[in-house]
Amino acid sequence: MKFRSLLRIVTVGSCVTCLLTGCQSIYFPYQAAKGQLELMTGSRNIDDVLVDKLVDPQTRSRLLLAAAALEFAEDHLGLDAKGNYERYTVLNRPYVVWNVFVAPEFSTDLNRHCFPVAGCVTYRGYFKEHDAKKVAEKIRGKGDDVAVVGVAAYTTLGWFKDPLLDTFLLGSEPGLIRTLYHELAHLHLYVLGDTDWNESYASAVAELGIQALSKSQLLSLPPMADDAQWAAKKRRVERLILTARADLAVLYDRAHSDQVMRVKKSERVAMLKAAYQNLVADWPRPPYQRLMSGPLNNASLALVQSYSGLTPRFIQLHEALGGNYERFFEAVRRLSLFDASQRRDPDLWARVIDALNQEPTGARDQSSANQAERSALFDHGSDRKGASAEHDGVGSGCYR
Repeated sequence: MKFRSLLRIVTVGSCVTCLLTGCQSIYFPYQAAKGQLELMTGSRNIDDVLVDKLVDPQTRSRLLLAAAALEFAEDHLGLDAKGNYERYTVLNRPYVVWNVFVAPEFSTDLNRHCFPVAGCVTYRGYFKEHDAKKVAEKIRGKGDDVAVVGVAAYTTLGWFKDPLLDTFLLGSEPGLIRTLYHELAHLHLYVLGDTDWNESYASAVAELGIQALSKSQLLSLPPMADDAQWAAKKRRVERLILTARADLAVLYDRAHSDQVMRVKKSERVAMLKAAYQNLVADWPRPPYQRLMSGPLNNASLALVQSYSGLTPRFIQLHEALGGNYERFFEAVRRLSLFDASQRRDPDLWARVIDALNQEPTGARDQSSANQAERSALFDHGSDRKGASAEHDGVGSGCYR
């Protein structure tokens, strides 16, 4: 490997660490650079892997499925992989990183960590599980709520050409495709400092993408892949969880003693678990089973808000635009130009939908439209400072 490439890995590894850990000690830049280096130097060209007789049939089949799903995403969804996922890395572990989410004992909001390059995120991540658990235990000892969650993928958002990881392949075939489409969504658009927006948008793209792929019948997928029914069930569980989270937020706003709030918090969490078990009792593959089978607290409940809270709105946006992916991505791009509160405004969404439905598809001159649309379409005396949408990935930090 050339020295310049190695230097870039070390530099970006430090950036990854600042985002993942807040640069708490000199160990973390080392482990982040080491982790990224492992992903890059341990990779093989997928074409070489496919002709390797030592590769097991299931891995070969999953890699071919990934390639076909990526081709479909580019041809039919407008999601270009931009040279990513052309190489394959074997990590021999269940997750690539473990994220640590923290919320105060009596707050439903996740703690945020803000950095000059990466913006603000609601987690810190570690390449080794024991590092994440060690940090989590220390934080838990101070009285905060903590959730440690392993994730199968992350994207460097253009700093490197991301390889396909063996962690992508460990679940179901639809799970592999959802993960790919989720990460492609981040490569297509990423907003600095708004985890809920980024993750809910990417979750919506994954759901829409796999349903479109299944309906196309271009690939032979298990019946669950189309899964409008499974998606509807998932939404029902999310409503249960988010309702419980909203109830806890009301509880914390009231002037109760800490002891009273602890009791009421425990009671509401127990109610949620019971309601979940009743709802999914006869479901063969209940959504959120791993989350709901473990201890629930403010941090774990907030995860659902981050990854799914806005997803139904993005799905509805796609429907309101006639299922047209070009218009959908353009709508999300326009909304992302505004600050966090404004981009959630239903009136703004309605104006974006109306404007795009009146435009001929593909007729926009992208080079000249940005400033005009902000000043003419949405100029209602609003303050847009701080809005930042990263459309090419580079510049939004090092880690999803």
